Amino acid sequence: MFRRFIGTILLLAVLSAAPLKAETLRLATDPFHEEVLPSARISGSLITGVQQQGLSADAITMEAHIPSAWAGETVCARVVAVDGLYEATNEYQVSGDWQGGQAELPYPTRYNDKLRQVRQDAIGVRLSRGGCDHQAEEAAMARWNRGDGASAAILVNSFQADAVFAYVGDSTIPVRCDPVTLDGRSAYDTRCPLANVHAAGATEVQLLRIVKGKAVPPTSIILWFPGD
Repeated sequence: MFRRFIGTILLLAVLSAAPLKAETLRLATDPFHEEVLPSARISGSLITGVQQQGLSADAITMEAHIPSAWAGETVCARVVAVDGLYEATNEYQVSGDWQGGQAELPYPTRYNDKLRQVRQDAIGVRLSRGGCDHQAEEAAMARWNRGDGASAAILVNSFQADAVFAYVGDSTIPVRCDPVTLDGRSAYDTRCPLANVHAAGATEVQLLRIVKGKAVPPTSIILWFPGD
């Protein structure tokens, strides 16, 4: 009896130490909406991606850190290729008892082989609070293709700005964003790395663009970093 009791205690300890599997959000769009376009269709969105991106030899995966504040709400996932020739816009439902944490988002693409061959940072993922018909005012950190170890970044369509800077939270030192080079039209042209940013929870990010030598009014978004 005593040995059985000790065995049970050890089993519970092992289970409690094991990493919890990420929950799966319910795909609310039916059918899954994605397009491969004959020519680039460039949207007017300034922020096209907030993500970590990896490379995968298997099926495409998409995950995100969903804050507890989004429990019971709809979220919109917009995925776009840098050349603007692939785009997917779908909604997911967060359960009403969501406690916050990592979640898997089903991605039943018909173009798995095509998407697996793209280079890193050639896909922009923006997961925002609210339906896809809402303006994106809050975004969660997404992971495309198991982006473990990859640095997080904001992908920006700067509309040919001279320079772009990101101010994160209360920091007075901006993140200098780098151009993403691509011939022809592109869905985004700038990458703002977040590797040296230390933030948690809901954090305001302001994007400042310099156009023709002058600063234009900044664009703000609330970015939910892990740790809410």
